[in-house]
Parts: sequence; C-alpha cells; structure tokens
Amino acid sequence: MSVLAYRAGMRRTPRSTTLTALIIPLLVATCGVTLTGCGPAEPAPAPTPTASATHAPLFSTDEEALAAAEEAYRKYLEVVDVSLATGDGSRLAEVATGPALESASAAVESWVAEGRKQSGSSHGTAVQLVFFDDRYVEVYACLDVSQVVVTPAVGSTGESSIYSVVVGVAYDRDGAAKVESEEAWGGKPFCD
Repeated sequence: MSVLAYRAGMRRTPRSTTLTALIIPLLVATCGVTLTGCGPAEPAPAPTPTASATHAPLFSTDEEALAAAEEAYRKYLEVVDVSLATGDGSRLAEVATGPALESASAAVESWVAEGRKQSGSSHGTAVQLVFFDDRYVEVYACLDVSQVVVTPAVGSTGESSIYSVVVGVAYDRDGAAKVESEEAWGGKPFCD
C-alpha cells in the first residue's frame, strides 16, 4: 500500500511480507554488437571485455547507496505532495516509475474526483539499507505524515502519523533515480 493510501485514511491489515517478494526484478540492460566492414572468411577473435564496455557501479559504499535512495525518496514525496495539493499529477513521471507511478497517478485522479486536497508536507527518512546493486537500491524508510492535512478530512484521529515503509529506487544508465516501489512494512514497525 502506498503513502497515498495512508493519506486517504485507509487502514492496512498487518501481514507478513517476505523481503524477496518486495524486490522488484532489476532493469534488464540490452547490449548491442557492432559489426564493421567485410573481411576475409576468417572469423574475428572474440573481443575481450574492457572497462569502457561495462558500466561502473553507481555506489562504492552502503552509505552512498542509502543516501542516494533517501534523496530520491525525498524528491518523490515532494512531487507527490504537490500533486495531491494541486490535483495535477503531470510531474509524477519525473520521480516515479512502475508500480509507484501507477499508484501515485491513480491516487491523484481519485482525489480530484472526490474533491480532496492536501496541505502540508510529508517527510521520508531512509533508516537502513536492504539491498543495492548497480541499478537498484532498496531501503527501509520512515514516512512521517504528521504535517499533512487532508480536506475534506478522512480517516480517524489517534492513528500513528509515522509509518514504516520499504522503498525501491531504480536507476537508469545515466544514474537518474526514480522511486519504483513504496510498500507498507508488514512486520514489526521500525520507526518511532
């Protein structure tokens, strides 16, 4: 369930969530082979991989990966907040992709249809790295919606305003980040 569902006042029934079920399959990179000229019947030797033929890892440490995912999540939340405040989801594709984009877009459309608006801002803090490779980072994060006000009012008072979430961030070949998934954590909460 996305942050948007929480903002809409929906309750999530706790369930067990395995980490492997949350990891979105990695983006598949395609490779091309360039053939040059026409030569004799002798086959050319197979090329040996070079540093330029492979891409360098985006992050050299866990700390770098965690910080980059947190920044991507911060930008995502800013755009979602503006989208819910204005009813205009046209910028969501700048910060989200896949399931996160679909969920955020559907929520904005629903809010517009129901006449809802948001004021205030949500805040996300990445607290622990789960996994990273050269194109994907997954983190445990805390989502604080205590400064968010929804009109007309929805949900019940007294509920927590800080949620434990698992966030997946995908990176393209140029290193640009987009949130790909945002799921409520079904296990023991890790946010205070």
